[in-house]
Amino acid sequence: MQEARRLVREMSLEEKAAQMIFVGFKGTAVPERYLALIERQGLGGLILFTRNVESAAQTRALTAAAQAAASRSRQGLPLAISIDQEGGIVVRMSEGAGYTHMPGNMALGAADDEDLTYRAARAMGAEMRAVGVNWDLAPVLDVNNNPLNPVIGVRSFGSSPEAVARQGAAAIRGFQAAGVAACGKHFPGHGDTAVDSHLALPVIPHDRTRLEQVEFAPFRAAIAAGVDSLMTAHVFFPALEPQEGLPATLSRNVLTGLLRQEMGFDGVICTDCLEMKAIADNYSPEQVALMAVEAGADALLVSHTWEVQMAIYEALLQLVRSGRISEARMAKSAERVVRMKLARRMAEDPTGAANPAWHPNATLPEDVATVIGTPEHKAVALEVARRGVTVAWGTDALPVPRKVTLLLPRVIWFAQVEDSRTVLSDLIDGLRAAGCEVEAIDCPLDMEGVDAADLARRVGPGGTMVFGCAGAARYPRQAVVGAALAAAGCRVIALARRLPYDLSQFPTAVAGIAAYDDSPSMQRAVAELLTGRLQATGRLPVDLS
Repeated sequence: MQEARRLVREMSLEEKAAQMIFVGFKGTAVPERYLALIERQGLGGLILFTRNVESAAQTRALTAAAQAAASRSRQGLPLAISIDQEGGIVVRMSEGAGYTHMPGNMALGAADDEDLTYRAARAMGAEMRAVGVNWDLAPVLDVNNNPLNPVIGVRSFGSSPEAVARQGAAAIRGFQAAGVAACGKHFPGHGDTAVDSHLALPVIPHDRTRLEQVEFAPFRAAIAAGVDSLMTAHVFFPALEPQEGLPATLSRNVLTGLLRQEMGFDGVICTDCLEMKAIADNYSPEQVALMAVEAGADALLVSHTWEVQMAIYEALLQLVRSGRISEARMAKSAERVVRMKLARRMAEDPTGAANPAWHPNATLPEDVATVIGTPEHKAVALEVARRGVTVAWGTDALPVPRKVTLLLPRVIWFAQVEDSRTVLSDLIDGLRAAGCEVEAIDCPLDMEGVDAADLARRVGPGGTMVFGCAGAARYPRQAVVGAALAAAGCRVIALARRLPYDLSQFPTAVAGIAAYDDSPSMQRAVAELLTGRLQATGRLPVDLS
């Protein structure tokens, strides 16, 4: 795009470097030092987390203030304001803040309807854009074929490369149709790992042939679908990178050789957060700046710490001044970032107002408020849940009798990327609304102190226990308690609230149900299924064997 090239040509070195930096911060308003940085020399953009999102009005005020500062910079370029709004277990804009909580990718994979995936992504995109968020760090394109994966799991559409490719492309089209740039992640694939890259460096040891058949397929489909950006994986691939332990994020062989030259991707290459331990424990900010840019990254994501953000920014400037990186190389990355901003019209306020100064507690104007958490969007979320919830076995055990006991281990979070969701009131209310007499029993994930014999007495001989298992492979006492209940004569229905792989731990259950997440709409769909008001049509998108 000629306009992007012209704008970058007129930038100073400091402004070019700033376009490559994307930062996160604490609080529900942009701190003054970030606003000053934006106004002084521009910035590539921001990343928002749950800590930054309190309500639609507050989020709109935050983004408006940030874009107002950007409009006062010398070139007036807008910010790319990003967020991880994947649906399911990773939603920064939640129902509690007024937004629609869409079920996640694995529920969509179980429904296996590309039009539904498109509509779900478009609804999420519309809500993001309405409050000034214009870049979604989604969809996840990893093929989750490792049951022990601690960080991807239900964030993936499933274990079939072909299905992930189809569903991922549909999601990309939906986000971008709503005016939100999409970002497929985590290239070249994070699905077959048993290590969380937030905590350490995972390794995927497969040869190139296997990687082509499985890991690469969804990313090739994303490129064909016109995805605006792709995020790198902090994962080591020995088949692609000869330097021992060098993650894909810092590998020129992976980012330039494979992604740019072989696959032909010319959009924005965004790093995963450079403060994650797979990177931060092994490289200094100065090393990260050099290696990421030399590898081919355009957008350097630094999600948390001002000092690290500034160290990487200053390192970029020094690398060019010293001749280690050419200014032309930096200009190319800045041009890609600016091109994405122009293509998605990120300078435009969807309300038609020019950077309004909103009070944090202000009521949203009608044309924005009618986009957030609308009945139409919630209907899409409920359709995803109803068509995604899956009966793996035991349809003849449904519906449950009028009296039912729920055993609900408390889920905080399993991976650092996910959001804490522990309230299951929609499930309980849905059962009671259908006439069930419900006893809900709260317990720890590790089942510490849970007495199976006492539980069996509470359920009664032949009574039904819906066991809302979560992380059962990691917390084996869940399966022990489930087996003891079955041996005592209880009819145990295993309800996998996250990974469907958990169902394999409950062979004595009379039925196995996969719910994929605890989103409100999924809870309602599970209640409908348990009480016979819904016939499940979802199919397991992973192999339980």
